[in-house]
Amino acid sequence: MRYRAGSGGRAGRRPRCAGILGVLSTGLLSLGPLPAAAQVGLASAVGSVTLVAHVDPQGSISSVTPPRPTSQTGLLMEAVTTVRLSSNAGYRLIVRGLEGSTSRVWVRSSTGEFVLLTAGTSVPVAGAPRGSEETLQDVYFRFEAPVSGGTPPPLPVRYELAIDPTI
Repeated sequence: MRYRAGSGGRAGRRPRCAGILGVLSTGLLSLGPLPAAAQVGLASAVGSVTLVAHVDPQGSISSVTPPRPTSQTGLLMEAVTTVRLSSNAGYRLIVRGLEGSTSRVWVRSSTGEFVLLTAGTSVPVAGAPRGSEETLQDVYFRFEAPVSGGTPPPLPVRYELAIDPTI
């Protein structure tokens, strides 16, 4: 028996793996095309995505107008101021009486009745369950009219904005 160089002792014989590969490829080709299980039922469609952005609640008072007289009855004058505020959440506008005030001042509360403001007391005068970009809020006061009959003096009050947190 002769050996050829590089044949590894198998001269004239086909390698076994070639026969096995031939049988396998013939069998697979005879099966024909079959759909893959992962492709069955897939279709393209329009989808939608919802983005939610959370912003910290915040608000500010940007301006307050001087009191404008609306009526006068005897020694009591009624006046209105306009507060410009903005808030991105629910809020309450509060009027607080200042320390050291000697004049008597009443403010109309959010319930509609006039409440006497004393030093350190606070009265909620308006509010909203949701924020808005910018709001003009009128605040009504009653106070003792000036004797001179001129323009009303500055009111001894401070305006505060309380933000209602939402979850």
